Amino acid sequence: MQIRLLDQFESFSGESNFFQQGRKCSFVRLHNCNLNCAFCDTPEGEYYFANTEDLVFNSDVVCITGGEPLLQEEAVLDLLKQIRKQKKQAYIETNGSIDWTDMPCPCVVDYKLEFPDLMVNGFIKKIRAIDFMKVVVSDLSQLNFLKTLWKDFKEKTPFLSSPCFCIGMTDFSFYKDINSFCEAEGMHNVIYNFQLHKLLNVK
Repeated sequence: MQIRLLDQFESFSGESNFFQQGRKCSFVRLHNCNLNCAFCDTPEGEYYFANTEDLVFNSDVVCITGGEPLLQEEAVLDLLKQIRKQKKQAYIETNGSIDWTDMPCPCVVDYKLEFPDLMVNGFIKKIRAIDFMKVVVSDLSQLNFLKTLWKDFKEKTPFLSSPCFCIGMTDFSFYKDINSFCEAEGMHNVIYNFQLHKLLNVK
């Protein structure tokens, strides 16, 4: 089955997920997204088509990311079958706007603070125990809402606090402020999602 790609590459898992941060990982970056996030780090770029059965992965874990992968749901399901045939494991990174709960693998689900109506009225309440919820924090004013989300979801799924990061960033006081807030509020099981690939400036 054909699938629309932006890129396929080998690297390591720069963010927290079901299979551990820092692990060698094959990435399949799919084209197109239905949201327009201010902090998006994936420009649309030129895409190409590939056959799912022709894709080969050198790592034991495959990350399907985007864009928004579930805009190509049928092709993603076929890709997951091909990954299993190669005896690999997979997870999906999704923006949470499309129902992912039928996907036969863990998902890292973004809670989009920029789109509160979409989140509150959407699929986020269906999050599964095998999934991770990721909340991108771009401003300290968002921390009280982060606490509210943590209270609502801490028993359901691993909870990631992901500070916005820019290549070349040298002032990490923002990270420390988030940590101080979480410690003061007793949010001891929050996972800090530091984007290792950006810290090292690799894909």
